[in-house]
Amino acid sequence: MSDGSQTDTLDPATWPGSFTQCALGGAMCNNLTELMPDRSVSGDLAESFEGSDAFKKWVFKLRRGLTFHNGKSVTSNDVVESFRHHMGPTSKSGAKAVLAQVDDLKADGSLAVIFTLKDSSPDFPYMLADYHLPIMPAKEGGDIDLSTPMGRDLS
Repeated sequence: MSDGSQTDTLDPATWPGSFTQCALGGAMCNNLTELMPDRSVSGDLAESFEGSDAFKKWVFKLRRGLTFHNGKSVTSNDVVESFRHHMGPTSKSGAKAVLAQVDDLKADGSLAVIFTLKDSSPDFPYMLADYHLPIMPAKEGGDIDLSTPMGRDLS
C-alpha cells in the first residue's frame, strides 16, 4: 500500500486516498453504511435505513450496543456531529459535496438520525459509505473528538 504521509491526520475530512482509507478508516472506525461485494449497500453502524417523501427524507436507526474503543456508547449525537464536521462553511472535506444536499440533520432519540435532503436521492445511503464519513465520537459542545484514535469496538 502506498501514499502514506507524515501529514496524515485522524481527521477523516482530510483523508486523501487508499492508505488513510484502509489504515485509519477501515481499521479504526465505521460508517453508517457499507458497500457489499455485489455493489449493494448495507447497514454498518446502521441497523436499518429507510427513505420517504420521494427519498427526500432518510431515517437511519443505529444498532443497539455499539461502543467506541473507550467504552462510550455510539449515539445519534455522534452521527450528527460526525456529519456536521464535514458540512461547515470552512470545511475542506472530501465529502462536503456529498453532504451539500442535506437540508436538515437531527437526532431522533439516542439511536436514530433523520436526514432531510434538498432534493430526492434514492442513492443517499450508498453515498454515506464514502470513506471520509466514518462516525467519530462527539465532543461536548459540538464537533468530533480527534484527539485519539477511537472507533467502534468490534469485540
